[in-house]
Amino acid sequence: MVDPKIKEQAVPAVPPAGSAAFMSSEEAGEILSKELLNLSLQDRNEVTEEIHGVASMNTPETPELLETSLSKMMNELAKIPSHKKVNYTKALSYTDSYVHTDCFKLRFLRAVFFDAKEAAYRLTKFLDILGEAFGGQVLRRPVCLDDFTKTEQMIIKKGPLQMLPYRDSAGRRIAICFPTDDIPGDTPYIRFGFGRGMKERPASRLRQTTSIRVAAFHICTPKTVQSRFGRFFFEPAPVRARIRIHLGSPMELFYTLNSFGIPAEILPITTGGKIKTTSINQWFKTRRVLERNERDCEYIVECPNSTDIVFKRGGKNAVHNAGNTRFRSIIQKKWERGGFMEMTQTKLADELQKEFTLGGFRIIIWKENQSRFIRATDEKTIYSKIEYSIRAFREKDFQSINRRVADTLLEKTTSGATTRTLDFDVAGGRRKRFKFINGSVNGDGNDVCCFQEITDSDDSSREDFCAYVNGCFGVL
Repeated sequence: MVDPKIKEQAVPAVPPAGSAAFMSSEEAGEILSKELLNLSLQDRNEVTEEIHGVASMNTPETPELLETSLSKMMNELAKIPSHKKVNYTKALSYTDSYVHTDCFKLRFLRAVFFDAKEAAYRLTKFLDILGEAFGGQVLRRPVCLDDFTKTEQMIIKKGPLQMLPYRDSAGRRIAICFPTDDIPGDTPYIRFGFGRGMKERPASRLRQTTSIRVAAFHICTPKTVQSRFGRFFFEPAPVRARIRIHLGSPMELFYTLNSFGIPAEILPITTGGKIKTTSINQWFKTRRVLERNERDCEYIVECPNSTDIVFKRGGKNAVHNAGNTRFRSIIQKKWERGGFMEMTQTKLADELQKEFTLGGFRIIIWKENQSRFIRATDEKTIYSKIEYSIRAFREKDFQSINRRVADTLLEKTTSGATTRTLDFDVAGGRRKRFKFINGSVNGDGNDVCCFQEITDSDDSSREDFCAYVNGCFGVL
């Protein structure tokens, strides 16, 4: 694994501080290429595959590993001098503090591949910087929205930094930041910037204390804009190896990010560059309910995970949810084994419910009137949603066959035509109308029907074809 192995090297040759870190895309690309070449072939492949979401460098976890690592981490915490873990000691004095939980400690262990010593160091430093930014109350309970001022909350709602409501294709959370020089000093970043009692510019401190391991950094910018790429190359070597710079128009950038498993449909920005705030405002409402511990909040889902099947009326974004994709692949495998179209709805639903249980799936329903995701627990609701998935797949499969038939040109014919017509959706979003010419029945009971395209032009531009049609299309 690359991160534990790569030593934090000196900063590469980048523009001096007085140049505001401006750098051309060519210079930035050259530095990134050299950074990757410094890695071994195995490390380079592991990083690249994880960035694209096709593999993960996470340490495989077992109950024995978790128990042993937690024990080692506690020993390392005990070795740290008292004056270097003041906030940690204070947090332990609260019997109901989240610091006592294994879940909190495991966050730091996972971030550093279960290196107990590094995890212990990060945990104590994390509590130090948290106490500086928000005060002693956050040593007893996690940070909540009320810890931010009204002004800070207002700026957060403008969307300069957002956690997206869906995950990428690998099931990882996505954070997006829109850099701007227009936001004044009193911003959410002031907590980690130049005020609120912070002793120094904490970019390096945040990097050294975070309990999150970032898989990739995607920097997107237009080709025509001179960008401050240089600032990103003052990061340590493990971070620089995960930076990817993308140049182009908004639409080109959308397609590029999509190749990394980030659906363009969920990005909170228009092709014209306007920031969307719908998702961040919905997130605000969800956090309010969770933090106030309102009734039924245990059923609220902030962000669906990779085993969640999302149902959202009229919501195209749910199609790209990782859990939806996984469940569709299960239905697809059953279809490929044959007999799918002939099986009854009830039998298919029963089989899929077994797969649903074994795969650890959950049904998540978007409640429009509440602007949040709710986990379904009623067996009847879950069963009905599974049946709906079957119907949706069958309809989609029928349409797919329809398009394939319409696109297949098997033979030319100009024989006498009747008045029967058929409409087909064809490639490119176009629609063509064909009229039935003749048909015959094979010994196996399937039809071979000939159709002719109806056009306003002469015969030379007309498309005719003979299609072999399965029994389910006998109505033709």
